[in-house]
Amino acid sequence: MSWADKAHKKHQIHKLVEQAMNSKKYQDAEREKQQQAALRAFCRFCFIGCEYLELKHGYRKNGLENFLKFAKGRVEEIGEGEKYFEDAAKYYKEEIDLDVMGILRMKFEKESD
Repeated sequence: MSWADKAHKKHQIHKLVEQAMNSKKYQDAEREKQQQAALRAFCRFCFIGCEYLELKHGYRKNGLENFLKFAKGRVEEIGEGEKYFEDAAKYYKEEIDLDVMGILRMKFEKESD
């Protein structure tokens, strides 16, 4: 196979992959995968929060249920907006001198326009 044939075949494969990735079915599957990953991360956070509240502050079933309901409600209310978290991080840093993002070693991603 000549270099021209290889280049042509590579171009065809690239084009097919690009078409597949642009398909609605693929994009829907990727969106679902991202949503499931976010849900798993949220559940892990809630389990860690419950563990902390139980072990360090003696929370039992009612207190833990209240925490879970509060966390779920806040996430639903806030949605996907980063502004809330940026404002919360700023509040804790300025008012309480607590650098939440620094402790977690995280940064806010800048939204692309």
